[in-house]
Amino acid sequence: MQREIRLGTEGFRGIIGREFTFANLHRLAEAYGRYLLERGGGRVVVGHDTRFQAQAFAQALAAHLGQMGLEAHLLPGPVPTPLLSFAVRQLEAAGGAMVTASHNPPEYLGLKFKDPSGGPIAPEEARRIEALVPEEARESQGPYRVSELRGAYLEALAQLVNLPALERLAQEHPGFTLFHDAMGGAGGGLLRRFFAHVGLPLRLVELRAEPHPLFYGVNPEPIPRNLAATLEALAPASPPSFAVVTDGDADRVGVVLAGGHYFNPHQALAVLAHHRFLQGRRGRVVKNFAVSWILDRLGARLGFEVQTTPIGFKWIKVEFLRGDVLIGGEESGGIGFPEHLPERDGLLAGLLL
Repeated sequence: MQREIRLGTEGFRGIIGREFTFANLHRLAEAYGRYLLERGGGRVVVGHDTRFQAQAFAQALAAHLGQMGLEAHLLPGPVPTPLLSFAVRQLEAAGGAMVTASHNPPEYLGLKFKDPSGGPIAPEEARRIEALVPEEARESQGPYRVSELRGAYLEALAQLVNLPALERLAQEHPGFTLFHDAMGGAGGGLLRRFFAHVGLPLRLVELRAEPHPLFYGVNPEPIPRNLAATLEALAPASPPSFAVVTDGDADRVGVVLAGGHYFNPHQALAVLAHHRFLQGRRGRVVKNFAVSWILDRLGARLGFEVQTTPIGFKWIKVEFLRGDVLIGGEESGGIGFPEHLPERDGLLAGLLL
């Protein structure tokens, strides 16, 4: 008898070859396919990160969903989770599934499920998918399409970033260097592609940019104990240079300042909230209860409401969909922008910083 599959905050994760196997992947594919068909079927988007066998798992997932009669689209990868969320909206899909274990150690792999908004599934949706998981499911080989949406995603980012300000930065500070540490994850190369896409001559130094299933020997979470290489690279740098660090699936952001100083997620979220307020944007700031009081103090000073939610971006997503939100974020560096996606995006957060 197969082990019971329980879904966590956004989906399922387990150790590769023990809990996360092709047998369990097909069980989850069958359950998710049934769930989507219950709601009318349609399109579904699949993506994957840089982890061991992630591409093979994603191909098997797309083929299984295609065999069930869904119009399955596979993003050629690796791709960041926010690009998967963007593709769900761009293709007007019924949902999406990302093969990733996010910031977890390299021996893990998992599935994140997305709803039609591109945001995380709700708890009741997770319970329904869980209830549909069969004892076993055969491998299914159906048709799927390969859909390349990196260009559209980069253009969407370009519409949200103040490009003239970045151009002035390059002109007025010719020594400015932006570092991007992708930690071997799915964000590697995308900031370089973004600057090429918009034609900006900013100097970019890439760290740990090549896909690496073992994430260069650390967990792909942008916290100080995993950032020795970044801290060392920034130690000789002088302001206004800094480093953007993205986690394994690039939905979280970390920051290292010139001189090799870590700038924590509470500070980064406060800086972005302040920046957007000064731009003239208004609305509530939504944070989970693990974020420090710095945002509450900023809200009291500037006059915006700060709303606190439980842990999990799915609760922040609910507030995004209700409207009147300036920014939302977590203590882990997951920061979202409601005009973009009801989901975190570490690359956009880095560009705005």
